Amino acid sequence: MIRLSAVRGIAFATLTASTMLMSCGLVDSDVRWHDDRFAVLWIDMPSTAHLAYKMDRNASAHVVEACVFAVASNARYVTLKRVASGGPAEIGYFIVDKRAYVPDGRKQDGVQGPLAKPAFDALQQRLALPVPRDVMPERMCRPA
Repeated sequence: MIRLSAVRGIAFATLTASTMLMSCGLVDSDVRWHDDRFAVLWIDMPSTAHLAYKMDRNASAHVVEACVFAVASNARYVTLKRVASGGPAEIGYFIVDKRAYVPDGRKQDGVQGPLAKPAFDALQQRLALPVPRDVMPERMCRPA
């Protein structure tokens, strides 16, 4: 005869496992773009898309917070466009110098931004930066 405490334990384990699978399942994340160790990815919702730096197979560091919707790279730089969350939904441009970036938890060296479009355009001309291309529709970054 199965004891009631054993049944409760099995039920609790099943419920816990189900909840974990539903909140972080395969359908709840996506890598929208990657270049070597840099990637634009989201977890749970596309509006959380951010630029990450892959430190190893299981860990990454946030480089630029959500919501990244356009990105490009060349041998030296990663450029991107982001809609800031929280305040007015303005588009900011970022430049990441691959040679200078170090994921150390502080304000990262090698990351410039957010920049307004005129400032980004001036740097783009001077540094021959790649033009960010959409990796998902910008509207996915805006509240419904």
